[in-house]
Amino acid sequence: MAEALQPHSRAASWSRYWQGGHKDTCFLAGQAFSIREHWMSLFSSLPDNSRIVDLATGNGAVALLAAEAARDNGKSFDITGVDFARIQPDRVADNDPDLVSRVNFIADTPVENLPLADASQDVVVSQFGFEYSRTADTINEISRVLVPGGRVRMLIHATDGAVSKASQGRLKRARDICARGQLVDLARALQPASTADYAGARKDDKNLARFRSRLSTARKKYAAAPDDDVVHYVISYLTELVDRRLRVDPNDYRQAVANLQAEIKAYSLRLNAMTNAARSKKDMDTLVSQLQDSALVEGSFALLEDERGAIGWFLKAHRA
Repeated sequence: MAEALQPHSRAASWSRYWQGGHKDTCFLAGQAFSIREHWMSLFSSLPDNSRIVDLATGNGAVALLAAEAARDNGKSFDITGVDFARIQPDRVADNDPDLVSRVNFIADTPVENLPLADASQDVVVSQFGFEYSRTADTINEISRVLVPGGRVRMLIHATDGAVSKASQGRLKRARDICARGQLVDLARALQPASTADYAGARKDDKNLARFRSRLSTARKKYAAAPDDDVVHYVISYLTELVDRRLRVDPNDYRQAVANLQAEIKAYSLRLNAMTNAARSKKDMDTLVSQLQDSALVEGSFALLEDERGAIGWFLKAHRA
């Protein structure tokens, strides 16, 4: 397990995620949602020397598509990716190093305070990122950095979308498995106070029997969960940890359980943020009005869908 990074901190929880080498954040049935064709259509249509900023870029899922479009079309784009977390795009295994080198990634920087000059950008994009910010402040920043006629294109979580619903299911399972009397709690109770206690531990210990019973129940209960769901990792990790508990130092056992809890808390924070960030149609209507008030005009949005359901709202506007 990775070292705990203050799971109470929203930025730390996302830093933990991106530093783990992830590229996408939103999944259904173990597969990431993608609107690659929408982004590539936009980026391929841009003129040479276009300046693009990707808000809440993460490890560059969208910014790198802009770089790919520029390379494939023989163009040069000035691409900036900004995120408030400690992102590490170069650690993502399937990120093309050449494309990473074409993007100026700026970590530890809130999108409500962009380190960009006034009227310095031609396009502002965001994929499942803008809605996590203080949107009123971010809208002002978008208006500030865009040139007149500059474009805004954003994909935003939809309240009734498949991504939001999948996140709610993942969040519930993560909370359930950490509840009092569930697997993590029972695994913690199996830690003796000293090495001597380990030596004298009985295999038919009441706590161990309770843990194994709960483990069997959890495997059946979560059998249909997506393969990448955290519950499968927790079940596997705790099975191995408990089986080895007589052969490891008590302090190491205690720390392993604590680290696991920190991971699940950070995971839950991210999922809770996703759920809270989702927007209804009424919310989107309000957002378009807010854009208008900041000289981001002709705002419109549509629900993007694929065979799995609604992906999110795709928002368009431009700077007056």
